[in-house]
Amino acid sequence: MLVESERFPARGLLQRRGQLCHPRVVDAIAFVFIAALAVLLGWTVAVGISRGRTLERLQDATGAPSVDDVERLVRDALEQAETARWQRSAERWERRAEHRGSGGVVFGALLIVVGAVLAWHTIDPGLDLNLAWAVAIVAFGVFLVISSIERRGGA
Repeated sequence: MLVESERFPARGLLQRRGQLCHPRVVDAIAFVFIAALAVLLGWTVAVGISRGRTLERLQDATGAPSVDDVERLVRDALEQAETARWQRSAERWERRAEHRGSGGVVFGALLIVVGAVLAWHTIDPGLDLNLAWAVAIVAFGVFLVISSIERRGGA
């Protein structure tokens, strides 16, 4: 038959020592636990004070008669800001829609000029392309300036 210390070796070890745990270890663990609780309590109080001050600043900034009205006024201000952002975005899209297609016209004109110069050079190899490129670039610049002036004058 097994003796109790043989069935439960840990219990036999504890019985041999004569104590369940070391008091200094338990004291250290309890001290660390209490210190952690004190730190957490201090942090919680600091966050609460900070939020209370923020709420008071919001109340002063919004002119709310009570703290309960601050939330409503702040939500209204956020909605107004969102509406203003949406309106600015819509206005930007409208301005872009007005100028849409002008880049395609400019690029198309550039392709026409380049194609015409290359076709003319194929027909008449004696064509001096250095002069033709300079003329094409000047004509293209004049076209851009005129279209820019017309666009600004119409707005």
